[in-house]
Amino acid sequence: MTSISGPLSTSPDQSPADRTPADRTPPDRTPPDRTSADRTSADHIIEQTYRSDWGRLVALLVLRTRRLDLVEDATSAAFERAATRWPIEGIPTNPSGWIYTTAWRFILGTLRTEEVAGRKAPLLAVGSSCWATDADNHSYLDDLGELGDERLQLILLCCHPALPTESRSALALRLVIGTSTEEIARLFLVSTATMAARLTRAKKKIVLAGIPLNSPLHDELQDRLDEVCRTVYLAFTAGYAPGSGSDLLRPDLAGEAVQLASVLQVLTPDSPQVQALLALLILQHARRDARVCDGKLITLADQDRSLWRADEL
Repeated sequence: MTSISGPLSTSPDQSPADRTPADRTPPDRTPPDRTSADRTSADHIIEQTYRSDWGRLVALLVLRTRRLDLVEDATSAAFERAATRWPIEGIPTNPSGWIYTTAWRFILGTLRTEEVAGRKAPLLAVGSSCWATDADNHSYLDDLGELGDERLQLILLCCHPALPTESRSALALRLVIGTSTEEIARLFLVSTATMAARLTRAKKKIVLAGIPLNSPLHDELQDRLDEVCRTVYLAFTAGYAPGSGSDLLRPDLAGEAVQLASVLQVLTPDSPQVQALLALLILQHARRDARVCDGKLITLADQDRSLWRADEL
C-alpha cells in the first residue's frame, strides 16, 4: 500500500488511533473570504438590476407562462437568492439573465409540483413550449433590453375593465415598475394595508378570471389609451414623489416612465393625448439634475437653470 504524501499521510503500520491531531485535521472547506466591499458592490448591482429590469423580467415571465400568480413571487425570490449568493460567489456576468433564469426555475418547479399533484387549473394551463431548458432561455435573455412593448402589454393587463378602477394603475405600478406597496399607498393617499389588499384582490381577479395578456396590442391601446396614459404618468410621479435618504428622488424610475411614453408614442403616433403626455414628461424630466442640492429639494424658482438639459427641452 502506497502512502499519500502531505500532512494527512501516515506510515503503513500506523493505525488511525496513533495519528496526531494535526494528522486528523480535515481539509479547509471555508468559503472564500469576501470583504465588505464585495457585499457593497453586490448590493449595488442588485438594487440597480431591480430598478432597471424588474418590470421587464415580470413582463417576460408573465408572457411566457401566463401565471401572474407565480411570477411576482418567483421574481422576488430570485432577487432574495441573489442577495444571499452574489456577495459570496461573485456578481454574474449578466445579472438580469441570472435573475430571469433563477425565477424561471422557481416557476418551473412550482408548475411541476402542481402537475404531479393534479392541482393545475385548466384555464391557467401552459403549453409544452413552457417546459424549456436553460438553453432555450437565451432567445428571451438576448432581447431583455428591448421589451417596451411587453411592458405595455402588462400595463394593458393591469388596466383591464374587469378590474376595479382604483386598482388598475396601482397594480401596474407594482408589476411593471416595481414600485413598493408603501410608495403606491402614498401616491394614492391610502394606508399601506388598504393598498396591499387592493393589489392582492386585483391579482386574484386576473388569475381566477383568466384575463388574457396576449390581446392585440393596438386594439387594446385604442380602447384603454386614457387609462394607460394615466398609469404612465403615475409611474413618472412616483419617481419624483419626495422620499428620504438617498432615495429623496428617483429620476431613474421617472426615466422608465419616459421610456414607456416614448414606446407608446411610436405605437400610437396620431394620439394627441400621448403626444401631450410625452412632451410633459420630457419637459419635467429635463430638470432632474437641478431638483436636489445637498440632500434637499430645490423648488423651480430656485433651481440652477444651467443644470437643465437643454437638448431635451
